[in-house]
Amino acid sequence: MPNSIVALFLLGITLLPSAAHAGAVVLSPLLGDDTVNDKQRFAVHQLLSSELDFAPEVSRVVELSTVPSGLNDWCLGNARCLGGIVASNEADEMLAGRLRATGNELQLTLVFFDGQSVARTHNYTIPSDPTGMANEITPVIREMLTGVNPREAEAAKPTTADFEVEDTLETDPEMDLDFDDAVAEAPPTRSIPTAPAPQPEPPPPPAPAASLDADAAAITFGSSVDDISVSELEAIQFADPGSVQAEPAAEQSTAATREVPRPQPVAQRRPIPEGMMDAPSGEDAENTGLVQSSSRRQDRQDRRASKPDKAAKPARTQRSTSSRVRTTRPTTDDSDPRTFQIAGRGGYSNYYTFDFITVGVEASARVVAGLNVIAGVEAYTVNRILPPDVALEQGVANRWDVIFPMNVGLIYDFDLGKAQPYVGADFIFVRYYNDPDPEFGADWAGGGRGRLGLNYMVLDQLGINVNLAAGAWWGANWGIIESGLQPSGFLPQISAGTVVRF
Repeated sequence: MPNSIVALFLLGITLLPSAAHAGAVVLSPLLGDDTVNDKQRFAVHQLLSSELDFAPEVSRVVELSTVPSGLNDWCLGNARCLGGIVASNEADEMLAGRLRATGNELQLTLVFFDGQSVARTHNYTIPSDPTGMANEITPVIREMLTGVNPREAEAAKPTTADFEVEDTLETDPEMDLDFDDAVAEAPPTRSIPTAPAPQPEPPPPPAPAASLDADAAAITFGSSVDDISVSELEAIQFADPGSVQAEPAAEQSTAATREVPRPQPVAQRRPIPEGMMDAPSGEDAENTGLVQSSSRRQDRQDRRASKPDKAAKPARTQRSTSSRVRTTRPTTDDSDPRTFQIAGRGGYSNYYTFDFITVGVEASARVVAGLNVIAGVEAYTVNRILPPDVALEQGVANRWDVIFPMNVGLIYDFDLGKAQPYVGADFIFVRYYNDPDPEFGADWAGGGRGRLGLNYMVLDQLGINVNLAAGAWWGANWGIIESGLQPSGFLPQISAGTVVRF
């Protein structure tokens, strides 16, 4: 009996899954072909090593710097060959595989040897960019060590939508869903007497129509025409008394009317008789302000007599319309004092996977009418994800890098008032890589762009600038900075800011 218990205990230990205990895992460099380079194989190798270090099933990672002799496609499927590599490195398990590229993706084949046999062999498709590659390696390592895909296990979890009412009724048979008893046991409702609806009131009788005299009497303007004094009537001497028309004024008690003089328009004024220009006496003369001396009256008559008769004027000769040519002033003038301006802008530019945030300053000087020479410098800033080897060396996953492109060129502007559009072109060049080792030195890129923009002058010396640029540049070693960058490519930019003129 004791021997049977010991045998069952040893058999249980043998049948435990390999992922349940910690062990030393040999990690060999990946095999590859001509479709991948050493940098890509090293990047995937470093990500596999990092994930194994944090796996709870692994106590130690034996990371090999070179591919063991004899490790090939045949050895990846042979337990004896893999076991010899594990034993020679004093480890318990081994992870190895092959890497190849198809387009913008990588095909990763991994083999996990648990110390006795090839436990798992899986093929994975991972992206070639560093961010996507790092996100895909974590579930890959979990599946190779445990045999369970974390994403499939997460998708197989039941949700609340899987539970139905029938399951609740089976687990709780005392639940009563019959509502008939509840309706039967409801207390009777009391009827509340309502007050009788009020009877509608008869409509009011129509009001009698008011007479025209009453309506006229109700219209007042603050004071009646009867309040006008005789002196005020005499002071109104803007027109001939014979041309004054009477205007009726409605009153409530009487229909009597009084004639009130109405001033005529200036164009219809008639000559004033000399008798009406006599100066009034006393206080009325001070208030009217219409007193004219006989000398001023005589001067006016003399000037009127000295004017030639309109009928005696010689007829004008008609000018030929063909001889009258209207000339327009040019919109742009060489004498324009605003020959120098400075623009400060911020914007966005893109080069493959680099999304640059740009800021800079540009100066322009006028050469001839509308033609300007431009020169400027900008700062192109990008938040770059570091390669795995650089990230492990520096201890950070990403970093802000900045380069300083410079440009020089020509633009031609059109003066349309406040809005002044322009077109042009420029050359752009930048130092994008500088190795501290003098043997490698620095790398420069250069190219050209087309320019299109608008200056809208809010004031004479201050305005708003919008600028568009599109072109390309070329540099031999862009691939050193980031995997996937080509030596040349499209370089667009959009920016806006302010412009100051001197």
